[in-house]
Amino acid sequence: MTVSEAAIPFEPLDPPGPVVDTAWLARHLGTPGLLVLDASVSTHRREVAAISGARVFDLDGPLSDQDSPLPHTMPGAEQFQRELRALGLADGGTVVCYDNAGLYSAARAWWMLRAMGFDRVAVLDGGLPAWVAAGLPQQETAPAPAGRPPSRTATRSKPMARSIHQARAAE
Repeated sequence: MTVSEAAIPFEPLDPPGPVVDTAWLARHLGTPGLLVLDASVSTHRREVAAISGARVFDLDGPLSDQDSPLPHTMPGAEQFQRELRALGLADGGTVVCYDNAGLYSAARAWWMLRAMGFDRVAVLDGGLPAWVAAGLPQQETAPAPAGRPPSRTATRSKPMARSIHQARAAE
């Protein structure tokens, strides 16, 4: 989705690629419009310690289709949009995803965001273990819920997912 740059209340921040290193994130942490998401799944989620200011991208909960018998199934665009707004993602915002295992579920969050039309998304190389090893600031409590929800529209604008029927038809 293309966003009018004039409507963005902050300078857009473009990550250098689909993966950013700890130095890049440390330089930009606290920049208006940057949202850091802890995409750890329940088997790796910790009760304490996270990158300062991070919020939880809950792949085990509302950011998955809870009616599906399969885990971590992509939710509908409306539900996805509602949850991202609650996390604080604004139009023109940038997202950096990480997880507590290093690189386990952050890539799933990246893919979901890209599939729903979000362009400024990256994964933190090495996740929380790399952040901690670099001696960078952490918060010693679980990531906080977002404040006021900004507007952000999620749409399945990119053909990044197919049904089993579509895949078989393509053979």
